[in-house]
Amino acid sequence: MLAKRLAVPVFVLAIGSSLYFAQAQPPYSYAPPYNPGYYGGYGGYRASTAGEGYARGMASLIQSAGEANLLNSQAAINREAARSDYIDNRQKWTSTYFEMRKMNRAYRAEERGPAPSQEAVVRWAQVGVPDRLSASDLDPLTGQIDWPRALMTEPFDGYRNVVEDLYEERAQSGVATGQLYYDIQQVMAQMIDMLKANLDQYPTNDYIEAKKFLESLAYEAQFSDT
Repeated sequence: MLAKRLAVPVFVLAIGSSLYFAQAQPPYSYAPPYNPGYYGGYGGYRASTAGEGYARGMASLIQSAGEANLLNSQAAINREAARSDYIDNRQKWTSTYFEMRKMNRAYRAEERGPAPSQEAVVRWAQVGVPDRLSASDLDPLTGQIDWPRALMTEPFDGYRNVVEDLYEERAQSGVATGQLYYDIQQVMAQMIDMLKANLDQYPTNDYIEAKKFLESLAYEAQFSDT
């Protein structure tokens, strides 16, 4: 009976002690994990609270943004430098191109020598132009033609009659215009081709005389007979 009376207070005292120590402990406790980092405590450090983790994340984000801005700024500087170099090179190339053209023009002008006078230009324009026929070679009133010796030969018999008819018509109208002018030029070209084809049949002087006469006869068609 005495043992029962002592057992109840001991049990109550044990329960009370347990409740006291339970209330004295914090609601939770944090035990940092073992970190095998280098000695000193900095290697592999992790945030111990949510706030510290957020702060460290923001710091890392800001650092990354700063590095990106630095890289972008450096890239912009490089692009601008490349653009400036390109413009400088284009300007130098253009300047060199026009300078070379200027030098080329100066060299060619020096090679040509001084510009010709107006008289010289007129004289050169007349070089190769056939001489006009005299009235004894071509009668402006009748159209009668005094043919050179080589053109009096048999290959030109038919041509002579045609040309004399054309120049007789010119003498009547006073000028060879329109179809008449082109008919004269066509027959003259055919006679020159015939003369060249029979070159070996005529002495050199006769050939030259006949060719010049035909060229002058064709040239004469553009003038009036007055």
